[in-house]
Amino acid sequence: MAIRVGRVGSENVVARRIGETALLIAAAPSYLARAGTPLTPDDLIRHDCFMYSFSATGNHWELEDSNGEPYSVRVGGPIKANNGMLLAEMAVAGSGIVYGPCFILLPLIERDQLVRLLPGCATRRLAIHVVYPTRRHLSARVQAMNSFLSEWFEQRRDAKI
Repeated sequence: MAIRVGRVGSENVVARRIGETALLIAAAPSYLARAGTPLTPDDLIRHDCFMYSFSATGNHWELEDSNGEPYSVRVGGPIKANNGMLLAEMAVAGSGIVYGPCFILLPLIERDQLVRLLPGCATRRLAIHVVYPTRRHLSARVQAMNSFLSEWFEQRRDAKI
């Protein structure tokens, strides 16, 4: 069993949608004091932004303009990684701006370790799936974990976003 955020990644697995998450843009107060606060999506071009290696959009951050139309900003920066927690911790350390899922960034924002940026800009929402190789003979553990995760994400539904 695995948890996939965004694309499932393979047609050879069974995928059950258990929730979704909003993507947020955030940076540490120390970074913003040093580099300035971006006020528009285009301001991100002049900042150190972190890229998630497995992002379907590469170094383009997908937002929505005020009319709800998709808007893409090409960003660049010193760090690219395949671990969202690492990128969040690099942002907490003041190294740049992170674009990541609510379930990773919101606790850091609530503890004032990060500041949410561009809150008026809508960002993408990504589906969260539990995936497993087959529906046949699912163990009680997999079924229990599947139920637990479904309830956990339902309770959190990004209510604070």
